[in-house]
Amino acid sequence: MAEDGCFYDREYFTAYYESKLKQGDANPTSVITHEKIGPWFFPSKQHSNMIQTAIDKGMIPEDQAKVWKEKKQQKQQKQKKEKEKQKKMEELLKKADAGDFLALHHLGFNFENGVDGRSFPRNERNRCPTPILSLAELQSFL
Repeated sequence: MAEDGCFYDREYFTAYYESKLKQGDANPTSVITHEKIGPWFFPSKQHSNMIQTAIDKGMIPEDQAKVWKEKKQQKQQKQKKEKEKQKKMEELLKKADAGDFLALHHLGFNFENGVDGRSFPRNERNRCPTPILSLAELQSFL
């Protein structure tokens, strides 16, 4: 759901908003309400659940539900990878806490330089807030 209270596909909404900015429109407007609108997009759990229920009960034809299912599967895979990274980072933290110099080095490198375009905020130096890379992935940088 966008700031105007209307529902859009996130991809298309983002593309529309960015195209308006590139055209020099400093204050893009909603295509439905014609009011000024910002880039904020809020998830609507109720609508997602309603669509999923309709798909599960066969109320939406399989060919039309294909894109929804693919996006859901991609989201689940991404969540699974994030959980794996979290687990690997927790293991790395345990090793570093136990005095493993290499693990500590990898954490320090990851913290100081950031990986995948992400670096840690300077005020969170006590612990790594989120997993970035596995130990094997970090070793590839050495």
